[in-house]
Amino acid sequence: MIALSDEQLSTIFRHASPLPPSDRDEFLRRVAEMLQGVVIGDGVVSRICREVQRQFFKAPASTHDRKSVLRQTNLARSAASFE
Repeated sequence: MIALSDEQLSTIFRHASPLPPSDRDEFLRRVAEMLQGVVIGDGVVSRICREVQRQFFKAPASTHDRKSVLRQTNLARSAASFE
């Protein structure tokens, strides 16, 4: 059993929140595994959460890329309407 403070639990849930809901249980399991046998402090919890979050986090597509695609599509439509 791992004893965590309210702040440490908040840290863990904050790191889980940007992850897809389907990955959150596994994220929590891995964080718990990495906390086993470690002297737990706020910094350790935060570091472990960051490490585990990197394994799951998938960055959203760049808004710049999406705008570029939309712009090209709109330009193509505009050009087609003049033909």
